[in-house]
Amino acid sequence: MRACFGSFEKPHGKILRNHSISLRDRSDSEIEGGWRNTPKTITIRGICHNAGAHMDEVHTAMVFDRVAVKPDELGGSETTGSLFWMGSNPWLKVNLNGERFTNEAAPYDYILNSTLTQPGHTVVDIWDSDYVEQVKQLNEVGCCRLYPFDNGAPSNMDISAMQSKFDQLEEAGYIQKADTMEELAAKLNLPVEATVATWERYNKFAEQGKDEDYNKEPYRLTSLTHPPYYGVRTGAWFLATIDGCPINTDMHPVNEAGEQIDGLYLVGNDSGGFFSVSYPNLMTGLAAGRTMTFGRRAGMLAATGQA
Repeated sequence: MRACFGSFEKPHGKILRNHSISLRDRSDSEIEGGWRNTPKTITIRGICHNAGAHMDEVHTAMVFDRVAVKPDELGGSETTGSLFWMGSNPWLKVNLNGERFTNEAAPYDYILNSTLTQPGHTVVDIWDSDYVEQVKQLNEVGCCRLYPFDNGAPSNMDISAMQSKFDQLEEAGYIQKADTMEELAAKLNLPVEATVATWERYNKFAEQGKDEDYNKEPYRLTSLTHPPYYGVRTGAWFLATIDGCPINTDMHPVNEAGEQIDGLYLVGNDSGGFFSVSYPNLMTGLAAGRTMTFGRRAGMLAATGQA
């Protein structure tokens, strides 16, 4: 669920809900790390504080690892970049030294934290022309999935949309394409010898079905042997804060004494007490699921006084 800042008046009170908008009176540049897309300064803090509620003690933010940057750019607060939808897929990822640095199939927030430790907070995704079939092999389960799920549910984005998006990013100077890995590395401003050595070692792991460096699952070790090859530098955007005001089971915000504030209901990212430090992508649909579930409960309580 992706809602904008707003409120609904009901007979028994007001519902506040929010998604992907900062809840704090500060600009992106004040948030540690400084990764950003656009400033988000609209807040509900004044509303909650005026009513007597308080914010979570532990600040929680989320960054989005699907931002492409150009071969002469670094990810970070000074770079706008462009959306690269496949950035969350576990392709071969190397740092700016042309070296692997993690299991690319690790949980979402783990990859982002690993990226923060790399030179320039920037990594490079590498894939080849067989990506349509390889995406099936990767079998992603979250919002980066590009095929329908086994139960028939559609994915957020379909694999058929990728080539046109690649073409747009290539024309804009983000994605690079080449017939050899040497040429691709040079276009991405990576050390050629180190990048080729990493690619060859990764292909060996794919062939033998065992990742001797980071223990990546065998079915996600895709063999990159089908030119042309593609590569893009990627960083991250600051997406949202996901802390808020603690609530009770009736969706009312509470004050510091734990007493509910009548007439006010909080759902989605306005409500707190759910996430801590970062977004844990271990359960697909966690944020949207709680927003819909708690939102339904809040709506029933606000409309009828019972749920």
